[in-house]
Amino acid sequence: MKIIFIYGPPAAGKLTVAQELAKITSYKLFHNHLIVDLARSLLRWCSKEYLRVYHLFMLEMLKSAAKEKVKGVIMTYVYAHPPDNKSIKELIKLSKKIKAPIYFVYLRPEDKELFKRVKMESRQKYRKLKNASKLKASLKKWDFRPIPFVDNLLINNTNIPAKKVAVIIKKHYHL
Repeated sequence: MKIIFIYGPPAAGKLTVAQELAKITSYKLFHNHLIVDLARSLLRWCSKEYLRVYHLFMLEMLKSAAKEKVKGVIMTYVYAHPPDNKSIKELIKLSKKIKAPIYFVYLRPEDKELFKRVKMESRQKYRKLKNASKLKASLKKWDFRPIPFVDNLLINNTNIPAKKVAVIIKKHYHL
């Protein structure tokens, strides 16, 4: 199994790109809001218990996918430095244990594009960030840089359609 880990700030286009990549690779899509929305249904957003359950569920799903011999998994994630470092290191440790290499893809459109995308109707289906003032506060509060201790494919997808970004990822990682 291969794991494609697509991450970036809110409204970077992670899910849209992941959906396109799933179409051209037949990999399974594991959208982070499936867990986020489940955990938020009972737990306080970003509480210690929320984070524990979120990461436990993420790791268990990947273990199960490996047992089921899933060809590949495309994950989406909003990584913040440094609070998420421990979780990413646990994910890397698991990937080695289950013999599933992880390929990291950092999407980072320009801020102007993020503010345009945050209002898009497609974001309404999940409990995603949906307004510019909250996005502005999030960008100020959190450091959404590339993960510093992994090899990253860095893509400024400001003016690149999701289908083309998916093709770039597929070619770069020989999927």
